[in-house]
Amino acid sequence: MARKLAYKEQRDDVCTMPYGINTPGAFAFIFGIIFPVYYKCMSENNGQDQQMCQERAWYIALGSNFITGVVILALCFF
Repeated sequence: MARKLAYKEQRDDVCTMPYGINTPGAFAFIFGIIFPVYYKCMSENNGQDQQMCQERAWYIALGSNFITGVVILALCFF
């Protein structure tokens, strides 16, 4: 799909996601990892440092995405 679109529009910056967006996985990731980390941090700080809790949840999300990518890459050969 991306190759056809790139050729049609004479562009070289087109990409595609072969399996599309994993919506159920995204909801599980958000509600199972990111929200619990954020709300636990907010409850521990009595809601005083919202910026820190947002950054902590963001860092946890980055690490979780990286670990997920490593697992998917490792298992793609099986």
